[in-house]
Amino acid sequence: MLASVLQDGATYEEAGAPYGLGRSTVERTIKALIYQVAHERGIPDVDEDALSSLPRLRQFREPVLQAVRDYTPGKTKPKRTNLGPDEIAAGASRVRQRSDNPNRDVALIFVLFCTGAKPIEIARLEVRDYLNPDGSVRGVPRCGPRPR
Repeated sequence: MLASVLQDGATYEEAGAPYGLGRSTVERTIKALIYQVAHERGIPDVDEDALSSLPRLRQFREPVLQAVRDYTPGKTKPKRTNLGPDEIAAGASRVRQRSDNPNRDVALIFVLFCTGAKPIEIARLEVRDYLNPDGSVRGVPRCGPRPR
């Protein structure tokens, strides 16, 4: 599927059709493989931002395909769930560059990181969840770990 998408210019949907896979599944599978290869052994000439951009991946198809061909998976490591301040700032910067509404999208990311809420919980928030009937803010939210 990867070669079909990068070399032949197939869409994710076209690449997945012979396998009965939908567009989203193919996109996630391809990008997960490329991220894994990039983080474990690196892909020459391909930076972090290019990893999530199909046009950029197609632009660097040869090094990407070669890195994937040469890749041998190492031991599976448990997923890391704690991001450092620099990683969060870098992610916010990437969102800001790509978003049509950068302030809103960065604020939503910070709400997720600072509260530990799940995305669906943020989506279901209503005004009454954070404002009192008189319009005052319900408590003062804190960002970061709570004191013990």
